[in-house]
Amino acid sequence: MAQQVLVVGISIVFLALLWIFFAPRKIRSREREKGGEVHTKLVITGMHCTGCALNIENTLKDLDGTKNIGVNFSTGLADVAYDPSKVAIGDIVKSVSNIGYGARLATDQASALKQARQAKESDVRKIRNNLLVGLPFAIYVTVGTMLMMFYHFPMWFVWTFVFAVIPVMFWTGWHFFISAWKIALHRQTDMNTLVALGVLASFVYSIVAILYPGIGEHQLYLDGSVVIVMLVLLGNYLRGRAELSAMKEIFDVASLLPEKAHRIKDGVAEDVPISELVAGNIVQIKATERAPADCTIVKGSSEFNNAHITGESMPVPVSVGDSVYAGAINGFGLVEAKCDKVGESTVLSRVIELIGAAIQTKPKIQGLVDRIASIFVPASITISVTAFVVWFLLGFTNIGINSAISVLVISCPCALGLATPTSISIALGISAKSGMLIKNARSLEALEEVKTFVFDKTGTLTAGKPEVTSIHPESVSEDELIKLTAMAESGSEHTLAQAIKDLAVSRNIAIESPQDFEAVPGLGVKATFAGGELVVGGPRMVEKLGLEVPLVLLGAFKPEEAAFYVSLNKKIIGGFGLSDPLRPEAFQAMKELIDLGIEPILVSGDRKEVCESVASQLGIKRVYSQTLPEEKVQIVEALRADGFVAMMGDGVNDAAALAMADASFAPKQGTGMALDTADVTVMNENLLLVPQTVRLARATKKNIQWNLFWAFIYNTLAIPVAAGVLYPVGIQLNPMIASAAMAASSITVVMNALRLKLFKITTAK
Repeated sequence: MAQQVLVVGISIVFLALLWIFFAPRKIRSREREKGGEVHTKLVITGMHCTGCALNIENTLKDLDGTKNIGVNFSTGLADVAYDPSKVAIGDIVKSVSNIGYGARLATDQASALKQARQAKESDVRKIRNNLLVGLPFAIYVTVGTMLMMFYHFPMWFVWTFVFAVIPVMFWTGWHFFISAWKIALHRQTDMNTLVALGVLASFVYSIVAILYPGIGEHQLYLDGSVVIVMLVLLGNYLRGRAELSAMKEIFDVASLLPEKAHRIKDGVAEDVPISELVAGNIVQIKATERAPADCTIVKGSSEFNNAHITGESMPVPVSVGDSVYAGAINGFGLVEAKCDKVGESTVLSRVIELIGAAIQTKPKIQGLVDRIASIFVPASITISVTAFVVWFLLGFTNIGINSAISVLVISCPCALGLATPTSISIALGISAKSGMLIKNARSLEALEEVKTFVFDKTGTLTAGKPEVTSIHPESVSEDELIKLTAMAESGSEHTLAQAIKDLAVSRNIAIESPQDFEAVPGLGVKATFAGGELVVGGPRMVEKLGLEVPLVLLGAFKPEEAAFYVSLNKKIIGGFGLSDPLRPEAFQAMKELIDLGIEPILVSGDRKEVCESVASQLGIKRVYSQTLPEEKVQIVEALRADGFVAMMGDGVNDAAALAMADASFAPKQGTGMALDTADVTVMNENLLLVPQTVRLARATKKNIQWNLFWAFIYNTLAIPVAAGVLYPVGIQLNPMIASAAMAASSITVVMNALRLKLFKITTAK
């Protein structure tokens, strides 16, 4: 009785200390400091589970001066924002090293992804080599202990099994103990803690049983020690291979830039690192080589494959004056090109940066998973100790030890932690490969729940290349009207302004610069020059300024034309009718959205007649015309009351409404403000990508749900069985089976996530 009371007392004290010491700590919150903020990227090595990533995040968050921390276990990358006046980058790296992991700086996102792939491949190779080292010892111990059930070996021979276990534990599985010890010193736990405790408990109990034969009824767990290490490592190896496959699209993007370029100097081509290229350099691009920068062809012709940017698999013919993206493959022939954008300024570098940033973000559901994972290991240890105490009190000491070790080994926070980020990373890779750059995981999550989709008209549903179809001069000549209008529009990025400027160029009319320029979002532009003030805008601008439209202009425009008036010193001197053809795939895109249960809505600043004509052609029921930017915001805000809202727009006047939407899209050719605001950049000018991305978001959510189901159901069923609840009906797990189950659970989740790679985005028009 005294022995039982002592065991129970020791167990209670141990659990109390466990929860006091290892319970998740609340990371102290700090206000966002003003001043310089530096973002750095770290390549992390030595992580074996998602708990490792969570521990690194918590450690770095606890450093004074760090602000935004994101650690992705699947890629092995960490993104850290910090205030250099409060913490040095060396301290950040040292903090990671102190808890048992490696960390090294990456200069940019491309090099970070390259180094991350190399690190992950290196980790997989190390695991494989450790498995090969431990395999003969593991076979010897496992076979020998099995034979002990049938033969009585002399004691000296039994000790050979003990010595054979040592290289498996302290060479093959040494990192489990080192990692567990280092993070324990920082009041943290992870999968290494559970494995180390399980293996150590098996080994220590076996030694005691050998030294004191009366204990344990001669049952040894030496085979359990080696098999646990080998099976967990085998699971890590297989999972690592699967993760490399899952991250292939993400990692491949970083390998699209060539290492060197053929720079032409004094008529001779010399090989230089692409980091030495500057804008204006002339480079030579040979057949099958990739463009080293965003270039303009200056000599020769060929075909370049831009699939990495646009998602289009067919190569594009190029000749002198045409542009090619960095990373594009030259199909044939030798060309020379002038570098327009180099290094981090290229479109490809921007794509890599966006992808890298996106995989570091977490969807909302991951917050719940992280909270569960933070208490998972202490809870598992508590169940393990409780199982031992209960069986010990019932008089079944061996069953108690077996159950305690099995619970430690079978508990798997990895499966839980891998469920969401693996699927998200695969989805981001698929979308990027297809020409859709999703900037963060929460946007992908929001897309799945979208009920209405708001579209701007010009440049979104239309081709974005309007043409002047009618010119109506009133008190000036046609050429004078074009000249004045082109001057007023010279500072505008709007596609309609570009149509006017193109018209001036086609007529060899010089475009002068105004003295002052002002864009009025949603209305038009104002400009001043030596002759007075020019105003160009639609009916809303005319109404706001109280201008009188000549009767001859009121009925001059066709229903499908967008009408723009030009006033000089508050007198209308003429107008333009512009038409922008619908994108050929727009009708099919709207139909697919409707089939998905999403209502498309048209919101435009254009005339009512034009908007209704477009809507009727596309099957759109709800139309808001002649809307100002603030009215677009109000419309989106009102729609959000009925469910999640997505929006697609390309102009400055769309930016505020895009920010209000739950998920926002902007085409690649959109204005800078729209692109900066949007959650998704459409690199391929194909509207069918929009419903396809919604389908991808829904498929991703289902995949994550299945991952979480397997992870939760595994731990919910496996841990009680390991604790011995089914022993009364003759079912009991031993630690070896438990370790195999733990390895299988993580592999199952990753393999299920890999099913998402079967998703195909089809954009046939």
